Amino acid sequence: MVSANAFENRPDKLVEVGAQAFVDKPVIESELLLALQRHLELEWVAELPVPGWAPPALPRPTALPEDFALALTRLARLGHARGLHQALDQLQEAHPACEAQAAAMRGLVERFAFSELLEHLAQAAAQASDLSEAEAS
Repeated sequence: MVSANAFENRPDKLVEVGAQAFVDKPVIESELLLALQRHLELEWVAELPVPGWAPPALPRPTALPEDFALALTRLARLGHARGLHQALDQLQEAHPACEAQAAAMRGLVERFAFSELLEHLAQAAAQASDLSEAEAS
């Protein structure tokens, strides 16, 4: 069972609905894989690389408008892909200069690479902080 409501993780409720395990949202891949391994008696062998495929390179993070940076960070922490796509559309519309960065972040969302997206946003925030300090000097 997967739910955003952690209160549903009660043994009596899980048995009642026929669930064998519970994973909170946002789903953490390692927790989901561990639950699958335990209940399906799986043995993970290896992760095989896909020939000829590499994730697209991200452009160097640049400062983002603060309101967009905060909204994107909140949505990425929630794992809210649809909300991220909408926020990135709004970012591109309001700030055409951010188009390349928005496209790169959209690629991360499409791959559900939320931790990479959060790292990218943190680097962009650091860039914004550096710019603010330079302007204050």
